[in-house]
Amino acid sequence: MVVLPQQHPLLQCEKITLEALANESFIIHPRQEGPILYDGFIQICQTVGFYPKIVKESISLQTRICLVAAGLGITFIPENLQFLVGSEVVCKALQDCPICLKFAAAWQQNSISPTLREFLKIMREKLA
Repeated sequence: MVVLPQQHPLLQCEKITLEALANESFIIHPRQEGPILYDGFIQICQTVGFYPKIVKESISLQTRICLVAAGLGITFIPENLQFLVGSEVVCKALQDCPICLKFAAAWQQNSISPTLREFLKIMREKLA
């Protein structure tokens, strides 16, 4: 999904194509923290005819969302994590998105941490 500021003109669209984002400023995950994702994003943009204008990078999804809310650009979020987005921004579906992210978690099976159990409970509910 694409994350847009509240007053963005593309909010009028039901679904947004990647081509429609050609003139946007992007706030994305840094390459050194995820080169496959970063390079894949660049390649997909080039495939549809543009090189993305990257204005900011942040490893933190919440920071990227805050920067979008401040009007500094747009970012992306997997559909199943849109519950993390507050009311300051709007998530819109990206039509025919060729990017598919899979998430995984690892933990010690014999861990009795209440925090871990609660975290796993929440993640299972949200990702179901």
